Amino acid sequence: MRKRDEYGQFKQKSNEPREVRSIRLTNSTWEKLGEIAQTAGVTRADIIEAMFETNTSVQKFSKAEVKNLVEEILSDQEVTRTGKDRGSVKRGLEALLQKLPE
Repeated sequence: MRKRDEYGQFKQKSNEPREVRSIRLTNSTWEKLGEIAQTAGVTRADIIEAMFETNTSVQKFSKAEVKNLVEEILSDQEVTRTGKDRGSVKRGLEALLQKLPE
């Protein structure tokens, strides 16, 4: 899966060195992680790093942008089951907005 340099050694994926880590996961989580990685043509570690990078990049949205997204979500009748769940969805999204830094 990993690319090799001209000497046959694995190429570094970033300027930041990687360390060997140990984590405990259920077998089903490990298998699912492997399936996702295989489909993407990367390693399980790459998937975990991408999940973190994606999660932290969400914080780059301004609170105003998130408010606009909330309004867009609330107007989607598939999300709110034609308005039936609008109140609970709105309360949940408003709670999320309260947690966001300014």
